[in-house]
Amino acid sequence: MADCVDDFWRWFVAHDKDVRDACESRNTSWLDAELSARVERIAQGTSWEIGPYSLPDNAFVLSPGTRKELAAVKAAVARAPRVSGWHFIACKPPKDLLSLTFELENVPTNADSWVYRMTSYNGGEFADLEIFFEPSAAPSQGKEAALCELVVEALLGEELRLDRIGAITPVSVPDVRAIENTTAMKHLRSHLIEVLGPFTDGV
Repeated sequence: MADCVDDFWRWFVAHDKDVRDACESRNTSWLDAELSARVERIAQGTSWEIGPYSLPDNAFVLSPGTRKELAAVKAAVARAPRVSGWHFIACKPPKDLLSLTFELENVPTNADSWVYRMTSYNGGEFADLEIFFEPSAAPSQGKEAALCELVVEALLGEELRLDRIGAITPVSVPDVRAIENTTAMKHLRSHLIEVLGPFTDGV
């Protein structure tokens, strides 16, 4: 794996300007063609994202597909070189959101009114989530699980979501206020860190 990682970073350094130019011109076809296969060699299922997470630097994120790729992605970023204007990140960080509005396949969903119920296990090592929403705020039919995953990842960041969240169960209910022991979605990250305690040190 180390050889694939070092090969990738050598390529990135050599093509730094090309990557910047493609980002600025939004040449997603070039980026996908040049980056995706190389990133996949680091660990199967791994993907990438370029985003404004570390302004004024560009941020290049290595994203694990599942929990089993998490260690490989973190190890790969630990070997990243210093490249002026770039910040390399393992896992998509949490987003600072004013509104929980998300889009999946060009269909927007607002999760501001959603609530969740958390059940922790193994002395607080990980947690399952039930996410409740009313029909008026529900995701498109058949997209409930994907939207709930998207909301949780945005609030927690990818590492915390993969490493500490088990099942995420979407539930449509007539009135979220009638469901006991729930919390508004916007509090999920701080609540989870409080519940998991020492298991989230450094996250």
